[in-house]
Amino acid sequence: MASPLSLFGLILDIAGAFALAQAFMFKGLHQQRIETETYYDFNPVAVVSLAEQRIDAWVGFGLLAAGFLGQAGGLITWHAQCGYYVAAACIASGLSAFLLFALRRWLRPWSVRKAIEHRLRNEAAAEAWYEFTTTLAAMARVRGLDVSEGTIPNDLGRALLGDGAWETLLSEAHVQTNAVMLPLVELQVRRVPEA
Repeated sequence: MASPLSLFGLILDIAGAFALAQAFMFKGLHQQRIETETYYDFNPVAVVSLAEQRIDAWVGFGLLAAGFLGQAGGLITWHAQCGYYVAAACIASGLSAFLLFALRRWLRPWSVRKAIEHRLRNEAAAEAWYEFTTTLAAMARVRGLDVSEGTIPNDLGRALLGDGAWETLLSEAHVQTNAVMLPLVELQVRRVPEA
């Protein structure tokens, strides 16, 4: 006999499978093309995509694991009234909806910010300031920010990482002030892929 816990687990499993599959289900032909193209130095579109897929995998795995545990717990035979099934379905659906919302609203952007910050720290560690600002411009364009000749890299960094994380990166990585305060030049802008 099934139990409300089994139903709870099945709903979490469906949400977990969706969290894992969404990274590929909704990827159109244009997105597939720009993720697989080669760019000078690195592919900023792939950096963002991989950061999103990584956090999708963690949330999907967590939902699947909780769902399997719920199904295993449901093997314990117990007789429940119809209300328990309805309650289990509502709770599991609400939890799934919240976690999928959190994935899109907070976890994916957080994961992308961390990937961008990591990439910029590597450029700063190598003291490759031209590449640092070009990377910053490429990541900004991929994230939908306006990047053109004359754009100040410092403004892009603040928009991508937030003021606090940007200031921390600048101080900890010993970024040269002129590297982020001088406007982008045409050559840097041309190296940035269109999103």
